[in-house]
Amino acid sequence: MGKRITEIKDEPSFFHEIYEYGSAENSPSITITAGIHGDEVTGIYVAEKLIEYLDNHELKKGFMKIMPRCNPAAMRRMKRWSSYDETDMNRIFPGDVNGTATMRAAHNVWEETKDAHIIIDLHCCSNSSMAYALAIYDEFPEVENLVKKMNIENLVQSEGAGGQLFTEACRKRGQRAFIIELPSGVRPGAINFDAADICFEGILNLLKQEGVIKGNYVDNPPKSYGKIKDINSTAAGLWLPSVKNGQQIGAGDAVGTVGGSNVYAPESGKVLINVPGSYIFAGDHLLSYVQENSTVCKGEKQ
Repeated sequence: MGKRITEIKDEPSFFHEIYEYGSAENSPSITITAGIHGDEVTGIYVAEKLIEYLDNHELKKGFMKIMPRCNPAAMRRMKRWSSYDETDMNRIFPGDVNGTATMRAAHNVWEETKDAHIIIDLHCCSNSSMAYALAIYDEFPEVENLVKKMNIENLVQSEGAGGQLFTEACRKRGQRAFIIELPSGVRPGAINFDAADICFEGILNLLKQEGVIKGNYVDNPPKSYGKIKDINSTAAGLWLPSVKNGQQIGAGDAVGTVGGSNVYAPESGKVLINVPGSYIFAGDHLLSYVQENSTVCKGEKQ
């Protein structure tokens, strides 16, 4: 194991921690990133669990690199982005070595991931979501085949917005790259440990199937779903959901009430993100769902 520290120098200056296992000359080369958004700490925790695991288990083959805190300035603030420039790192890849603090940090992450065959980028959505992998698998079916090696329940089609690490890595460098979205904790800095365990075991399962680490793997691939669809409220009031994450809903099914009036599903699907009971206003998000092997509209959370 080797640990490197790279310093992004200027005003301000900050550091990236980089953990490396195996030889960079070996194949496959896998890079795991986390903390591109500073408040998404469940992913950071998973990255640190993987570091601890690899510190104590030799690679069977290949090379692994882990960057657990890609946006350290944002993490210190426990916000999605840093106070230096209020820039969303996950919309500016490949970054700019001569740009703002976040642009320079993104450029360093881009350079550190350039030789990877596989990139797994760990994120969090909300604490009311299921865990899922997010990929542009319609453009890159080889990514779908890779994600199928994780025993995580859901693979969701991404909107494919530019500037994200995984979309740019696929399109500009031909890498197999995807996001794992995890439910967050209940407050800034809090970890969803159940989701972290699911993600950790899913990544280990992939590494075993790729022959990178020893051990028996589980052949339990996720189902592939289309893009996320949202149900938003048309009125203000108390939202009381009547469905749960993972539940199948049909067109016309009541999924909850707002102010005592039923909210109906416009079509069938699987509940992926279910906002808990709360006071809401017209236009507020209530629920997100996905449809198996479909192509639909907007709703991507990263």
